Amino acid sequence: MQDKSEFNQYSGRLSQILALIQPNAVEFILKLIQETITAEGTIYIIGNGGSASTASHFSNDLNVGLRKKHKYPKSIALTDNVSILTAIANDISYAEVFRFQLEGILQENDLVITLSVSGESENIINAVKYANERKTKTVSIVGFTGGRLLKISFAACHVPTDPGEYGPAEDCMLAICHYLASRV
Repeated sequence: MQDKSEFNQYSGRLSQILALIQPNAVEFILKLIQETITAEGTIYIIGNGGSASTASHFSNDLNVGLRKKHKYPKSIALTDNVSILTAIANDISYAEVFRFQLEGILQENDLVITLSVSGESENIINAVKYANERKTKTVSIVGFTGGRLLKISFAACHVPTDPGEYGPAEDCMLAICHYLASRV
């Protein structure tokens, strides 16, 4: 049985990281989401690994949770269709799995939200570059040092974690998504 102090250390670390997140960055993302919903744009959410799961969860919270409040946002997690992801990865390139899905459907009043602990995932960077070229706003919620996504996104929220701190970074990113969905 693990010592209770190990859990206290982990939860204390989460509290420490959450306290370092810039509230203005989170509130600006909230504003962009609200503007997208008002403009009847679509919110596309992407991530890899655990962040793919968070993308699905966040999209669910926006679509189902907000409909209970009589709001009708359009949110799509581009991580949710395994056949599309694997077809693009197999036939084109894994680096294109998100950009390719956005091609031809992305509109200026849409919003692309990325979740990436490293901020260095090529497939996410390609999607953000494509969205930027289309003059669609991009938001990245990133961990570690923020990577390239922190620099190329229209708006970003940095979850300052040490390299290798995947669990705490992903936990804090999910907390941010829960906060955003509760405030829309």
